[in-house]
Amino acid sequence: MSALDLSRRTASAYPPRFSAGNMQKAAQIAALVIGIFFLHNALFHDYRMEEVQYLSAMGKSAEEIKAFVPETSMERREKIKQDKSDLEDLKVDVALLKREISNLKKRVEEQDEYDTKRHNKDEGAEAGGGESLDKLRFQEEEEGEVEAAANKRHLMTGNNDKKVETTTVTQK
Repeated sequence: MSALDLSRRTASAYPPRFSAGNMQKAAQIAALVIGIFFLHNALFHDYRMEEVQYLSAMGKSAEEIKAFVPETSMERREKIKQDKSDLEDLKVDVALLKREISNLKKRVEEQDEYDTKRHNKDEGAEAGGGESLDKLRFQEEEEGEVEAAANKRHLMTGNNDKKVETTTVTQK
């Protein structure tokens, strides 16, 4: 037997758990645990809010903080949703205003017609406001419809604090 064979048969001072293969497995397990720790912090810890609080404590304004801290995807989606809602509200407002403008144009034309007829009919007679009662009722009903439609739209969109008031044009 050679000297090499005897060294292999000798007892080891260290148990087999400290072998190179077992140390590599332990390092892999430790790396996995550390990786899970970092992933958990990245997903569940709100670093953004801490940064906003720190910047506001430093005396930065809201505009400066927005420059440093970008919006989250949820905030962007909410902003887009709000913009779409505002656009729909504006479309309804434009439609109501167009309707009111056309009504006002009709009233102006009717007034012009009425004035010319009266002027031609009673050139020497006294000029006065003599509108028919039916015309006034029609005007009040139209104004009520426009105001009711606008208020209904605001109630549906949740803007209860906005009350739409329409202007009235009376004929003399």
